[in-house]
Amino acid sequence: MEANFEDCKESYNYENICLGGMIVLNGLNGEELWRHFFTNEIYSLNCNQDLNGDFVNDCIAAGRSGTLEAVNLVNGESLWTFTNSLSRDERMNLYTAQFIGDIDGDFVDDLVNIHGGNPLAFKDSNRISGKIVVLSGRSGVVLIETTVPDQKESYYSPILQTFKNNQKLIFGTGGETQHGSLWILSIKDLLTKNVSQAKQIYVAKHKGIMTPPIMIDLNGDLIEDIVFCDFNSTVLALDGDTYEKIWSFAFQDSETYSLVPSTDMLFSHCLVVKYFTDLRHCY
Repeated sequence: MEANFEDCKESYNYENICLGGMIVLNGLNGEELWRHFFTNEIYSLNCNQDLNGDFVNDCIAAGRSGTLEAVNLVNGESLWTFTNSLSRDERMNLYTAQFIGDIDGDFVDDLVNIHGGNPLAFKDSNRISGKIVVLSGRSGVVLIETTVPDQKESYYSPILQTFKNNQKLIFGTGGETQHGSLWILSIKDLLTKNVSQAKQIYVAKHKGIMTPPIMIDLNGDLIEDIVFCDFNSTVLALDGDTYEKIWSFAFQDSETYSLVPSTDMLFSHCLVVKYFTDLRHCY
């Protein structure tokens, strides 16, 4: 199968320029099986659930300018899009969706995501509050929509923590120029829009919490702890039960972007951190 710009325009009836896409390749020989275009850049895929009942997992693609779409992994056809939802704000992005089980009783797992962040906003302008949205995995219909607890912007890919039979959502707020916090909210409270029960487990004083954490048991209590970066040069580890600080490490005059755990058995508790140093942007 070949695809080019004409295919891209045709896929959206010549109404939009396509700025992103996904391609499926045959892992045995590298042959392209299909290609699907999107109107905007895509930077997140979750392909871990069957959404149309064909016993093959499908993909949730998310990206810039309110882009969120379910794609059939067999043939690349769209199952549903977020485009026409009244909850969609094309100034804001969407991030990595997480599946939270069947909420609406249609035998397909539903999903939660953060809809927030305006990358085109000026530094000192008022920022749009980020939203937590729960959508039907089968149809894309918005089931729950609520604003983040501190009303700040959010550029965060949410993470799930399951502990003591209680599923919780971990998410961050703030941005490159706006301070924010790391929050944890039970899915039970989210589904009743009871965001006042969200627990603020860390406050970043200068910049936001923008990159998702690593969940790893550091203290041997069989509970995954939370290791994360704030954007203002600090890496922290919080106890996954009490949310008390285990340790922290700061990079002088830097911004911390992301971290990954070591996969080497001899260094299983080692973390690799990506950071950037530029004195013009430091506090």
